[in-house]
Amino acid sequence: MVGVPAKNFLGKSRVQLPRGQIKKDLWKAHVADFDSRRPFRDFTYQAIRPDDGSVFWVSTSGQPVFSKAGQFLGYRGTGSDVTAEVLARQQLEQSNAELKERNAELLKAKSTIERMAYEDALTGLKNRRAMEDELGRKTGRNGCSTTVLHMDLDRFKQINDALGHAAGDEVLRVVAERLRACFPPPASIGRMGGDEFIVLVQGADPEALLNQTKQAIHNIRQAIALGEGSVSPGASFGIAISETSEDSAQQLLSKADLALYEAKALGRNRAEIFTPELHDRLAQEKELARDLQLGLQSNEIEVWFQPQIDARTGCISGAEALMRWNCRQRGILAPDQFMPTAETLGIMPQIDGFVLREALAFASQMADIGHALPRLSVNVCSDRLTDGSIVEDVRALWLDRRTQLSFELVETVTFDGDMSEIIRHNLDRLRETGVSLEVDDFGTGHASITALLQVEPDFLKIDRSLIANLLVDLNCRRLVTQVIDMATAMNIGVIAAGVETQEQVECLADLGCHQLQGFYYAAAMSAPCFSDYVKGFPKRLAARA
Repeated sequence: MVGVPAKNFLGKSRVQLPRGQIKKDLWKAHVADFDSRRPFRDFTYQAIRPDDGSVFWVSTSGQPVFSKAGQFLGYRGTGSDVTAEVLARQQLEQSNAELKERNAELLKAKSTIERMAYEDALTGLKNRRAMEDELGRKTGRNGCSTTVLHMDLDRFKQINDALGHAAGDEVLRVVAERLRACFPPPASIGRMGGDEFIVLVQGADPEALLNQTKQAIHNIRQAIALGEGSVSPGASFGIAISETSEDSAQQLLSKADLALYEAKALGRNRAEIFTPELHDRLAQEKELARDLQLGLQSNEIEVWFQPQIDARTGCISGAEALMRWNCRQRGILAPDQFMPTAETLGIMPQIDGFVLREALAFASQMADIGHALPRLSVNVCSDRLTDGSIVEDVRALWLDRRTQLSFELVETVTFDGDMSEIIRHNLDRLRETGVSLEVDDFGTGHASITALLQVEPDFLKIDRSLIANLLVDLNCRRLVTQVIDMATAMNIGVIAAGVETQEQVECLADLGCHQLQGFYYAAAMSAPCFSDYVKGFPKRLAARA
């Protein structure tokens, strides 16, 4: 088999035979068998043919031989060339190794794909798909209460707009880390997209969870360094607790979303827990929003008017156009009953435009019959003031100049920052068309002297809450006095809103305010009723002057 004469092997010990590569530990064990006179079987090793140096594999088995006296005589055994089998096995092992490596690569690729499919690339949190799948698995388990916390950053868009998306991404990464610290495992945290995050908690006590959430809001609001500056993001939470196995994942998410909406509406930077009462109220608001949109399309919005009186002459000095919703299901609704909904829907500019058109048309009709109103005050929302088309609308609608048009600006309209440039530009253009300006609800604490100098109104309307306490609160009377004196010094007219008694009329007259509006003279009324009121109104109210 080796191709070497037997005499070259006779007389030599096993360890003297030529061999190729054998693992040291295997050869050591083989020699130990010899030394201990133990049999061995299928010992395979690499050998070298002495004549040509070729390599082959040999498999040997041996049995120790002893004399009858027990003397060790040597080994007797067999050997065979197993080169073909070894090479085949090695090839198979190599193939298996390559296959194993390929499988490892495929598993790694699969893991990467799954991670990409279930992980948010920006924050490293779970993504929407992963959170919805996890919530789906957790809901419906008997005896297992699942709580969903839906978090949204407050005014995150302003950070993106002012500092750029790179800064916004850094804020999201920091917020994600703060959420991890506030809600450690077994809580599960994910980013649903944009600046929205979801936290899943099992079996949490509502009170303890509220405290934990408040702490999270506090931590999230801490300043985040961004280059040379910093920002302090706010956060609002909506919480929905699964109380029955019938709550589906989508139902819990919807409830948490409604609770988040409530937290935003109540001032942001807070947490609200979903309750059946909240659901009923929001359902009513949703119904109100639907009916308001239908009512706007069906011309259910009406323009009413309330007169303004010059107490010195007893004559009508003007009128304020007020909107009412003549709802088929609810009857006549005042603005405070539907304006918040209209603002949420973004339809206030549309309503304001309708009121302006109808009010000017009515004023023109009144002038045609010989009862021209000296001044017509129309409320305008802040969104309308930022729309450049407001000036063109005024020019197109205010063709009859027998009645002076005045725009009432609520005191909560601010005139600071980028938005103010648009507002101030539109106000300047409106003045050029002849529109006068009034600041409504003055005295509620929002306007400043600087804002007045910027707006340069023609009139201030003192808020009805101040007029109501004018006779019973000395500090209130002092404040009204200061407002009137300031307006007089700035050559601004003053109108008192909410006048209800003769005593209030006399007190305001003493303080120097004679333009009055309120129930003492008349409540707001529909256009036909107001027309009759004006036609029957005496030129002087001698008894009340």
